[in-house]
Amino acid sequence: MGRLIGHTTAWRYLIDAYQRGALSHAYLVVGPPGVGKRTLAQEFLQWSLCFAPKAEGSCGTCAVCAHIQAGTETEILLVGPQGEARETTIDQVRNIIEFCKYQAQPGKLRGVIVTEAQTLNREAANALLKILEEPPAGTLLFLLAPSVQAVLPTIRSRCTALYLGMVSSAELEVSLLEKGLTQAEARELSRIAAGRPGLALKLLENDGRKESDEATSLLLAKLLSSQGWSELKAKTAQISSRTDEAEMSFRSTVIDWVRVWEESARDVLLRALDIPQFERYPGRAGKFQPRVSTVNQAGQLLNLIRELRTKLQANSNVQLTLEWFVLNLSRL
Repeated sequence: MGRLIGHTTAWRYLIDAYQRGALSHAYLVVGPPGVGKRTLAQEFLQWSLCFAPKAEGSCGTCAVCAHIQAGTETEILLVGPQGEARETTIDQVRNIIEFCKYQAQPGKLRGVIVTEAQTLNREAANALLKILEEPPAGTLLFLLAPSVQAVLPTIRSRCTALYLGMVSSAELEVSLLEKGLTQAEARELSRIAAGRPGLALKLLENDGRKESDEATSLLLAKLLSSQGWSELKAKTAQISSRTDEAEMSFRSTVIDWVRVWEESARDVLLRALDIPQFERYPGRAGKFQPRVSTVNQAGQLLNLIRELRTKLQANSNVQLTLEWFVLNLSRL
């Protein structure tokens, strides 16, 4: 299944339907942000176009696979929201209509992936409805959304719903181990991602960036001295947005900050306990003195950061949770 982590049942369902000639003309794939909706759609379309497909996925090496991985494959159209309004517009649906005019190669599929079907504006939805009512032969549509209810009834009633749940910790850990993480690292990252492979992979991508981590640690030190609030607001303004995909990215970025902050607070506590030889990142703890220097202060800081992590993993509003954190930070 290539890049797809988990969702074996959904994968086999699509493969079986394809082999029996029983594919629906359109699937509404629903699930939380970062769970793997887009990956499932892309991997299946790649498998259907691959020159040497296997039961578990495409070969990954043929010309078609190379084009898809490079984003240059003409048989797959990816459509997502644009502009400040973050809407999927009528012009984009017109592109889908034009795309659907061309026939697929014999025995192959052409595919359209609408990455955030809940952002279709009324005009775009009405235009897409015509495609769903008279589906073009050989073209498969995947509409992705966080829930069935998020999509207009006229659209969702003409699609076959495919539900993706959270991936098990065991499956996620195995995938992370294959990427070179230790057992402990894979377990911790799996716990933080809470069943969302997209979030785990984003955190893994961000992990190990020492320069970025140092800047993030320094931001916490500034917040403790009441100097970092404007910097934090500027950072969150740059990366926050109203769409589900952007919210997932925003949350994962902040959770990565919390990882750095927790590591820094742990080192501060070790220094306060007078055992600096066990500090994981020598030099970080000094940035927090004299604001946090006693064992009690360091323990409170560590507990507050852990509570912040718990709230974020429980899908609390990211912006409001950060404001709560800064307010309580000032009371230490």
